[in-house]
Amino acid sequence: MDLQHMENGLSGGGGGGGLSEIDFQRLAQIIATSIQKVQQNVSTMQRMVNQLNTPQDSPELKKQLHQIMTYTNQLVTDTNNQINEVDKCKERHLKIQRDRL
Repeated sequence: MDLQHMENGLSGGGGGGGLSEIDFQRLAQIIATSIQKVQQNVSTMQRMVNQLNTPQDSPELKKQLHQIMTYTNQLVTDTNNQINEVDKCKERHLKIQRDRL
């Protein structure tokens, strides 16, 4: 998805000092959006699982469930990596914002 492209533009080259404040803010927004998407996907998956072994069950339902599970697992992995990047931040006021995520 587009989150990957946005993330790639963040770590622009500087080797030592962690994230700039602008990069931190962008990454924090991406993380917040990703967390919301994971929550939405979990709700969707719960509804889909409840349809299994009922008259609504179908091969298409199982295919869609598999796709959303795969996508959500990757999103969780990517978000975890982004959180680890934000976790490297040393500035106190940014640490407070990080902890709110």
